[in-house]
Amino acid sequence: MNLKKLILILSLLAFAAGGIAVSVSSSPNPLVSPANQPFVLAINLDTATQIRGCSIRMGFDPAVLSFTTATKGSLFNGMPVNWWRIFNESPGVIRIEAIIFGAGLYVTGPGNLINLSFNSLAEGYSTLDFITTELYDPIGPVIPDVSSTAGNIIIGSNFSYAKAKCYLQGAYSNGLMRTDINEIVPLTSPYPANPITANSIPDDVVDWVLMELRTIPTGAVVKSQSMFLHADGQLSSPGKNLMLFPDTPAQNYYIKIKHRNHLPLISSSACSLVGSGNAPLYDFSLSSNINPQSGAVLLEPNVYALAAGDANQDGLINNLDKNQYWRIQAGQQAYLAADFDLDGQVFPNDLNAYWRLNSTNIPGNPSYPGASGLELSFSEPEIVTLNAERYLKIDILASATAAGARLGTGIILIDYNTTAFGEYLKANSAVIVSKGDLLGISQGLVYALITNDNQSNRLGITYEYFGAANAGAILQTSPQQLLSLKLKLAAENCFSGLALVQEDMDSQAYLDDNFSLFDPVLASDTENCYLPSRPQGISQRTEGNTMILAWETIPGCSYSVYSADSPVADTWSQEVTGLLEPTWAAPLTYNKRFYYVTAEYIR
Repeated sequence: MNLKKLILILSLLAFAAGGIAVSVSSSPNPLVSPANQPFVLAINLDTATQIRGCSIRMGFDPAVLSFTTATKGSLFNGMPVNWWRIFNESPGVIRIEAIIFGAGLYVTGPGNLINLSFNSLAEGYSTLDFITTELYDPIGPVIPDVSSTAGNIIIGSNFSYAKAKCYLQGAYSNGLMRTDINEIVPLTSPYPANPITANSIPDDVVDWVLMELRTIPTGAVVKSQSMFLHADGQLSSPGKNLMLFPDTPAQNYYIKIKHRNHLPLISSSACSLVGSGNAPLYDFSLSSNINPQSGAVLLEPNVYALAAGDANQDGLINNLDKNQYWRIQAGQQAYLAADFDLDGQVFPNDLNAYWRLNSTNIPGNPSYPGASGLELSFSEPEIVTLNAERYLKIDILASATAAGARLGTGIILIDYNTTAFGEYLKANSAVIVSKGDLLGISQGLVYALITNDNQSNRLGITYEYFGAANAGAILQTSPQQLLSLKLKLAAENCFSGLALVQEDMDSQAYLDDNFSLFDPVLASDTENCYLPSRPQGISQRTEGNTMILAWETIPGCSYSVYSADSPVADTWSQEVTGLLEPTWAAPLTYNKRFYYVTAEYIR
């Protein structure tokens, strides 16, 4: 065979190695050893892959384990492994390198690569982490995308362990769970029965769950332990790759899984916690493993999950969860009990898509499929004075793309300039929200308004409809007043920064069956009006039977004049608006009257 053909064959081999899934792991996994004893752990190539060598860096807990040596695995038997190096890089980190010398020589997995010898120092637990894993193909390049499975090393006999998986309805999406709240999941578990604290939250963690063990389904709790729930449904103790139960005998237990806003789930039979060997996987997405009395819902064929909507963790989804949690938290953004879909926001979707369906068992057929879109916009703003405080008054307008659509529950999200208004308007009592004509106060329509701070510069206003289907407010294709807002000014001579947050309001506006969605939800351009200072130097004079007000000019503004019988009562009436000159005249009256003037920026 000539050199050109040899290079071609080796290149094809290398291509083949890179085109398949390649993995390494340790065995046994988990490994259980008595304290103060030596043991050997194998590092294996799991796949039928051709390699010429490897460089593997591994980490472990040096407080639990002491590394002694490493030997070549049986996969290298009979091969000239002339490069064999062992490095103690730092306490708890080792690197092993092995390379076969000789043109065209390689070994083919699966098989044993390396054997690691340790001494166990004290009772406890350590992972064996693959920090970096490099496998070299027959001509030398590193094989890409090698995966690895971390090992579990348990020292002592006072432990039991198991493997399990489950899903949460609120976070589930196409076979996995979303990790939207990962960055706000607290380091300390939210369950008082086992409020343990983790060093960090792994990137794939969905949330904390609480696992309870019982010897009979309705018996006393033998053990309560907080666990991480990962995106693929796997459950693990913090810092570990399985569920590890200290001070818990290895025997059969009924498992109950609790979540802070989903119904609990209990196993249909006793599950085996083991003290050695491989632990069986209990898959609680399968109906055969779930007690029929559990709060599980079917998500898709043969996939069950804990049902969302139990905000107070009493094992029921009822009005207490709505009235005492959702109605208080609606519009907020945080790690909250009423965030049933676990996206970090308490929005109408949490109420209608989860709580309402799970509390009433409404069938999943929309009343108005594809009925209409919803369009939101601002009215023209104006500056008003209430009890000597200056406010920006502005309305939120709503219209439908198809006339006759009836309005259900939804949310309005408004960003604003904190220079103009300050932060956290609701918390600082700097906003007044009232129903608009569309919500039909005079017609007796049943809408409630819930105003909360969503962020430091974002206001969330939820309008909840709790009347009957086909009895909500009727939208037209022309804008109608949905809400009226008054925002207290904290500063002047700046822009308002008002903007409707369209992307977060989409899929959150319901028709009055509180099942069907408006699609799409559209928001107009921002109402980023300029907030001029109040006109200064106001003077009053009379000329014959005419009273004349005058004030200093504010460039680029028009003016409005208001009057009232008392300066403290909220009874100011607008006399005129849109003045372009800094003066206004009116017939002289001998009744006592008070006046003030506002300026509006001309866009």
